[in-house]
Amino acid sequence: MNIITSSIDEKRFFVVKKDWASNAYERIAIGYNSGIINNKFGVTLAGSYTKGDGWVNQTSQSAWSYFAKISYRINHRNLLVLGINGAPQSHAQKASLINMSYYDKDFSEKQGINTSAFYNTTAYTTPDIGARGLQFNPDWGYVNGKVVNTRVNYFHKPLFNLSYFLTINEKLTYSNVLYLSIGRGGGTNISNPFNTNNTTDGQLNLQQIYDNNLILPYSILSPGERMTSNYIYSSINNHNWIGTLSTLKYQINKAFHFTAGIDARYYSGEHYQTPYNLLGADFVQQPSGKDFSLGPNPYIATDKTPFVKHVGDKINYYYQSKVTWLGLFTQLEYKKDRWSTFLTLTGNQTSMQNINYFGKKDIVISKNNIVHNAVGNGDTLYTDGTNSGVLSNPSNVANAVTYNTDGSVTFKDINSITHNIGANYQTYNNKSAQARTNTTEVKYYYGYTVKGGANYKLNDHHNVFINAGCLNLAPRYSNVFDKSGTELQNVKNQLILSAELGYGIKYQKLAVNVNGYLTSWGNKPLDFASTTPDPKEPSNLLYYNVPGVDALLKGVEIDFSYSATKWLTVNGFGSLADWKWNSTGTAYIFDNGGAFLSSVDFDAKNLHIANSPQQQIGGSLRLEPFKGFYLKPQYTYFNKMYAQFDPTKFNLDHTIANKPDYRLVKTDGWKMPGYGLVDLFAGYTIKLEKITVNINGSINNVLNTTYVTDGSFGSSVTPNNYNASNAGVYMGQGRRGNIGFKITF
Repeated sequence: MNIITSSIDEKRFFVVKKDWASNAYERIAIGYNSGIINNKFGVTLAGSYTKGDGWVNQTSQSAWSYFAKISYRINHRNLLVLGINGAPQSHAQKASLINMSYYDKDFSEKQGINTSAFYNTTAYTTPDIGARGLQFNPDWGYVNGKVVNTRVNYFHKPLFNLSYFLTINEKLTYSNVLYLSIGRGGGTNISNPFNTNNTTDGQLNLQQIYDNNLILPYSILSPGERMTSNYIYSSINNHNWIGTLSTLKYQINKAFHFTAGIDARYYSGEHYQTPYNLLGADFVQQPSGKDFSLGPNPYIATDKTPFVKHVGDKINYYYQSKVTWLGLFTQLEYKKDRWSTFLTLTGNQTSMQNINYFGKKDIVISKNNIVHNAVGNGDTLYTDGTNSGVLSNPSNVANAVTYNTDGSVTFKDINSITHNIGANYQTYNNKSAQARTNTTEVKYYYGYTVKGGANYKLNDHHNVFINAGCLNLAPRYSNVFDKSGTELQNVKNQLILSAELGYGIKYQKLAVNVNGYLTSWGNKPLDFASTTPDPKEPSNLLYYNVPGVDALLKGVEIDFSYSATKWLTVNGFGSLADWKWNSTGTAYIFDNGGAFLSSVDFDAKNLHIANSPQQQIGGSLRLEPFKGFYLKPQYTYFNKMYAQFDPTKFNLDHTIANKPDYRLVKTDGWKMPGYGLVDLFAGYTIKLEKITVNINGSINNVLNTTYVTDGSFGSSVTPNNYNASNAGVYMGQGRRGNIGFKITF
């Protein structure tokens, strides 16, 4: 969606707004618009600051926002607009999904959970203490008396744009927007998420980790420094994004309007993890097998320095994602008498590439002869132009290389596969001139959209409309490459077919809209990484890529507004939906190093799509007993929600001795309990000679209803155990209020 403002606001104004809410929430905002200066210039400025403790324990936030726009009217046909906006912020989070028993005993038992089974564990609580309350957050602890939250998100993404608007003539206009987005930030987590929480207060044992790190012996990797495996790290996601959007609009005649344009973008992202808080220690060790530019064992390496990682250094993964997009779009609109129609056509090309700085080096023998992901530190690539093989360091085969009398060599690689390399062989390693950073081939995907719609007025009060579309979209980057730079198998475009039919009624006092929709979403990408236990070592997880699962979404929506009197308006809305996965397919399984192992069929037909309420119904009354004042109570009921689960989940079948195999277990997710919320809103507007004062307030969840907003199952939970007792959940927020005022002059 693109919102383009192409005029200078003529009215001069200044706005101040202040809000207070529950949990020490405060927000102050100001805005200023200059109006037209000398019939040429216009300036708009806005900014705000927000802080608060968060409804959930220790989830404080601190956020600034800013906006500036300078407009310059060159003449009556040409306008330039320069703008910048951004919102640097940091907020602590509650990220862990734990069982609802730890929050509310009575509510959990109504869902069939045996809460005593959870209170007898060694984490979070004890039988005597019981439930911790809805605001409980297990993701923080104390270090030397100060609160340390292990889950903090921080980011700043300023957006710069330069817009040009040209009125060529009465029928033809042109606009062009150049924009640049620079994002910097990340999110933190603890390296040992299974660290047992204190049962006395339910919080993480961070002080114990800190104390243990202080007494660690000095490491042989870095004399005088202590190495730890228990620390807080940050996952960094930086990006640079530049693009342009050019649009040409032509009014063919009074009935027809034509729009066409170009949308071009380039995105480069930098992704890695880094130590964030070492909790009393000095450094961490780069894990073996995570950075192939290092040796296999830091304790026997000649130079141990590269294995030593301090705060700010890169660990675990480090890669760059490159995405380009070039799109063309056209739209034809027709509006005459009772008809209003449109037809939109677009075409686009998306390219994706991964550069993995921790991967094995590529060997570029020639422009048309590149061996990708070939050699790590100590590895040797042997090639005779026809046959190639990599001798790993250290090799797992004794007397690995045999130098034959004819000048050829024979050896076994790390997977015990024998390679015979001819006499005129060449050798390369990661220090060779032909070595380059692990870079994939550019992957190209082509897409298009065809959308159309029509609205017909039956008379002055009734209308009927229909919309339909076909969207062929490129897959998401995470479905093309994983974090190790491995190209995933059989990736296909998303294909979305959608249709909507609706009816509208509009009278002076009554307005009603009702519509039904049907959407077939082919290759819908999953929002999470799928895992399954390793048959050879069930304690290890294997990863499998599902290029996309088909989904079928259908439903009916209705909303209405009825002005019963001058002081009472009744509003209502409802949505009844049926969203399900709708396909069988193939999953491609990889080890944790990215090597392809096998493929497995799956069946996800008729399993519900999770974490979206598929039934919603509600209404509100807007009362205005006297001019300028309103009171609005509102009720909304949510139902038919399923906890997040993997529709392609596999289990291990150990029925054949010593031959574990994959077996599909097809089970729907746990249906979470429905709930209704009552909210109350009020406001009063006072208009003076040159000043307008708006006072507003709200109470959310007036009845302090207990409810579950999201649920999920961990990778170790098997589909036949998808129930409330095995689900981790987020609980909804209790009663809370807000009051604020705005002054405009």
